[in-house]
Amino acid sequence: MGNCYKSGRVVLILNGRFSGHKAVIIKNIDNQSSNDSKKIVLLGIKQYPKKITRKMPKSKIHKRSRIKTFVKTMNKNHVFPTRYILDLDKKNKEVIEQKTEEIFNKKKMEKGKGSTVIETAKLFFLLDNILMEKFFAGKTKWFFNRLRF
Repeated sequence: MGNCYKSGRVVLILNGRFSGHKAVIIKNIDNQSSNDSKKIVLLGIKQYPKKITRKMPKSKIHKRSRIKTFVKTMNKNHVFPTRYILDLDKKNKEVIEQKTEEIFNKKKMEKGKGSTVIETAKLFFLLDNILMEKFFAGKTKWFFNRLRF
């Protein structure tokens, strides 16, 4: 059986604070140790864009179309892979992988340092912009709609 946890795959989060939210796999952590072999790094949507009508002014439309994201490492057992793949540009994919790898490595080495906070803020700004571009392109509307159940 093949590995369905490849980068770009859309997954649903089953457990925890973000259960029921959609996310995209950024990186699959395959280490030789048994502890980290089942982990993946996810880019997910914390707050979905809200409904917009024609009568709304541009300022309100801009405010309601914001997307808040999160980056999280999760166990593969706590996510449900779907058949969908979100196409991220190769350039964006490489930048995201490098930045997340740097941040997670620094967090392991230096706990409580201020430099990682600034870098994570820059990463979130980059990720928000990438997802906003996808949202305004309008090709993947299903990804930016909230699940209702």
